[in-house]
Amino acid sequence: MKLKNLGEYGLVNEITGWLQASLRKPVRDKTVIVPPGDDAAVIKSPKRPLIFTTDMLFEDMHFCLSWAGAAGGRKAFFEALGYKSLAVNLSDLSSMGAKPAPIYCLIGVGLPESIEVEDVRSLYRGLNKFCNKYNITIIGGDTNASQKLTIAITLVGIAGSHTTRRSGAKPGDKIYLSGPLGDSAAGLHVLLNPVKPRSKHFSRFLSTLRIRKNLIRKHFYPPVRIKEAQSIAKQASSMIDCSDGLVNSINLICEMSKTGAAINLDLIPVSPGLKQYSRLASVNPMDVALYGGEDYELIFTSKKPLSGFKSLGTIENKNKGIKYYLNDKETKIKKEKLYQHFK
Repeated sequence: MKLKNLGEYGLVNEITGWLQASLRKPVRDKTVIVPPGDDAAVIKSPKRPLIFTTDMLFEDMHFCLSWAGAAGGRKAFFEALGYKSLAVNLSDLSSMGAKPAPIYCLIGVGLPESIEVEDVRSLYRGLNKFCNKYNITIIGGDTNASQKLTIAITLVGIAGSHTTRRSGAKPGDKIYLSGPLGDSAAGLHVLLNPVKPRSKHFSRFLSTLRIRKNLIRKHFYPPVRIKEAQSIAKQASSMIDCSDGLVNSINLICEMSKTGAAINLDLIPVSPGLKQYSRLASVNPMDVALYGGEDYELIFTSKKPLSGFKSLGTIENKNKGIKYYLNDKETKIKKEKLYQHFK
């Protein structure tokens, strides 16, 4: 079977199965609290459990060097790239209920020999800026030659008073979201669809320049919810960060929790900027919010109402499946729009 037939989630399930034999060893049974298959791994330590996560960004898969102009120039682009590389990892710690500090970081980079030293300096300036903002200590890493720029981050944090997992949702729990969806995907759309100065759309482009710049910024500077996650985790039955779009995230919670869900699409928050850009670009803002991904907001479930958060649905029994409603009518999900690596 080819990877394109299996998909990212299928591959993760296969790898998790391959690892089960080693995880059943007595020593590891006692130390591994959360094994592979969640947003991060959790292991016991003498004082408090430790949370480990790792993520990679690849040139021409997660970003393109040609975006530098739209991002404000090479210096701004590489700084933003460094910032985002850490933000996507810290989002995983957030969804597991990690403490905001201390957090330790290992940084691995694969660098083409043609890259400018000043670009690498800007990349690390962005990494350092993020670390200073969120009290992260860089303790090491690795550098290597690579045909394309590659960034690999590992973070180690300390578990908070309540560790949250993708599993744990129960029928009757309400489903919540920490913020609006779709801005990052819209920012990616801006980057992938540059408007040429002499095109017939250029005057309209100038009138929406502020909106476009803001969406690009949302793509490179996603929200970090680690402080909010501390209070959410105390009442949440499950939690996941929305890195692959709302639909994929709900699917993962329901799969791990062995439940179904009912989602009201009318209640999904989208920003005014996304609505304006969607009209300009002739795209459906709800599609962008549902399938776009890279928002890194938190999706969580709780039996109790949570102050400051509006419910967008309910966890149901597994036999009811996962259903989406728009204007009180069930609507079908566009499976062809769901993103997975390898597919």
